[in-house]
Amino acid sequence: MHLPSLVNWLSTLVPSERQTLAYLWNVAADDLETRLLDPALLHAQVARLEPLEQAALQQVLRSGGTIAVARLERDYGTIRPTTGVVAPRTLLLALQGAPSPVERLFLYGLIQRVSGEHGPLYALPQEWLELLPAPPLLDVSAALEPVAPPRQAQLGDPSWWERDLVTLLVLAYAEPLALTSAGALQRQSVVRVARRMDVVAAPTSEQRWPELALLRWMALGCGLLQDRTHTLRITSSALAWLALPPAERWTSLLDAWLDSPFDELTYVAGLRWRTAPLQRPGRAARWAVLQLLAAAPTGWHSIDALLHVLHQRNPDFAQADGSFESWQLTNAANDVFPSWGSWPLVEGALARAIICGPAHWLGLVDLAGAAEPTLARLSQWGRALLGLDPWPDMPAASLQIDATGSIDLPAAVPPLARFQLQRIAEWQATASDGSERYRLTVAALDAALDRGITAAQIHTFFQRWAQDVPPALVRQIDTWQQQRQTLIARYGTVLESADPAMLAGLAADDRLQLPPYRALSAQSWLFDAADAAALVQLLRTHDYALTPPPAASELPLSMADLQRLLAAASVCATLLRYAGAETELTPSFIERIRRALPTAERVQATLLAREIAQALNVRMTEDDNA
Repeated sequence: MHLPSLVNWLSTLVPSERQTLAYLWNVAADDLETRLLDPALLHAQVARLEPLEQAALQQVLRSGGTIAVARLERDYGTIRPTTGVVAPRTLLLALQGAPSPVERLFLYGLIQRVSGEHGPLYALPQEWLELLPAPPLLDVSAALEPVAPPRQAQLGDPSWWERDLVTLLVLAYAEPLALTSAGALQRQSVVRVARRMDVVAAPTSEQRWPELALLRWMALGCGLLQDRTHTLRITSSALAWLALPPAERWTSLLDAWLDSPFDELTYVAGLRWRTAPLQRPGRAARWAVLQLLAAAPTGWHSIDALLHVLHQRNPDFAQADGSFESWQLTNAANDVFPSWGSWPLVEGALARAIICGPAHWLGLVDLAGAAEPTLARLSQWGRALLGLDPWPDMPAASLQIDATGSIDLPAAVPPLARFQLQRIAEWQATASDGSERYRLTVAALDAALDRGITAAQIHTFFQRWAQDVPPALVRQIDTWQQQRQTLIARYGTVLESADPAMLAGLAADDRLQLPPYRALSAQSWLFDAADAAALVQLLRTHDYALTPPPAASELPLSMADLQRLLAAASVCATLLRYAGAETELTPSFIERIRRALPTAERVQATLLAREIAQALNVRMTEDDNA
């Protein structure tokens, strides 16, 4: 939510309230707007706060400037009732008794009570949030002590995650990835991704492959993919993102995860929601866990010890709305866990899932353990992303190409080169170190040239990203492109006769205005496929009997073309019906197109028709739907 403006709020105060606030800040009432924006005055006032008042203010700052009323009042007290009072500070200042830390912050205007999406909040004015320094990390050094380094560890490496992200982009580039009505990848798309990523277990759903679900959310969050009519398609901004420096790419990936609707409790911890919560854990919960790791002394730590400190210092890290009893979750055995009464099984499980799941997948956290992770620490990349250490050196690598078209892609090759290579070469295999093997083939080159990529652009790509390009391969690429210009396959209609004199007679018939053709022999001529119907009609009109070509000889349409045709025909038929016009777009015609499509493609055509109709502000009935 947007934080309240200090200046706007001050302009709404009644005179007595302005006088009270001016008294507390020791400034003139008619100069509040200017004086309260003075950083020196603000810092001096904060420095005069009592320790508990400062701790309450720090908690608001750690939450980004807003915090649930119930959450702050649980630890720092409440504000005495002022319902219906137009000058609440004037009344509170006149009451006997010591105010709570929360009330003291309220008196000074440092926090205001506002309405949030999920309940009442205390909010710091936007101007003061920008003037106050970021709160220090929680001091947990006394509660956490590093343990001995493990013999073996699973080191976090964001480049692994990024390589999978590039592969997802390549697959969406080659053919859009189908989505379910809930927005998850359909089974055939999951299988397609698993096959390309060489996943041994071959999962068939995102629920069984949580990393893929998070990849999808992050690709959407970074603007690399977009959902169009229940299909994921690559965006025009993806190439620019791939060309960004690593620090910028990985920072955007971190932000995409923090803001994503990915649910670690269900995908990683294995719990299920029994009742929908008012607010699922998101950025605040994930950030709290990362901040704990950042505050821990450098070195390896027991995950159990980290969770114990989190329970002691920030137990409600996951419930930003303060509704501590609103969660109802179950496990695989259908046991019910009320959240606040089952912290180790719910909030503790969430924190563990964040550490061992997305934080490790993204390369932020190193893990160690035998059967399952028991130790964790921030990786070198995690420390750099959180601003604790400078960025480590990131050596780049080049493509290795031989004269046969075999290409080795080392793991350190930048993602832009990795993406561009997969548009012109066929993937062969992936090694355990992340390196990959590709091959430049006629089929791959044909597909690239069909997309508009030229041989000159391919040469430029290899010159940029490869150490050495064999001259024989350069010549082979040019030869393949030249062959495409001399060896052409195309659709056509052949008119043939067993009697050569028949074709000669047609050529001599002055009544016929034949379409252009090429004589293949004395007994056969080649016409364009699109001229077939006109040719048959012309010959029959002038009393020539002949066998027409079958419908299958017409230029075939792809499934995607048929989807678009069905959607467009359905919308056009609706528009013509509303206009009361006679139309050749009969229900039987549309039904014939429907029958040419499998069920899944029919559904996609229906969704596309609705999207077109909505853009045209046309209402389609069930009878109109494709």
